[in-house]
Amino acid sequence: MVKRVISFTVDEDLFSAWKKYAKKKSVNSSQLVEKFLRNYLKNRK
Repeated sequence: MVKRVISFTVDEDLFSAWKKYAKKKSVNSSQLVEKFLRNYLKNRK
């Protein structure tokens, strides 16, 4: 089985928003990372 590692830098505002959302929704953290990363990259364009 191959493991993939992703590394990225997240600004403080995005990280705090992620923590609040995780606490509120109690969803899988990997799903949250995926969602916020997609939104961040979409908004960055």
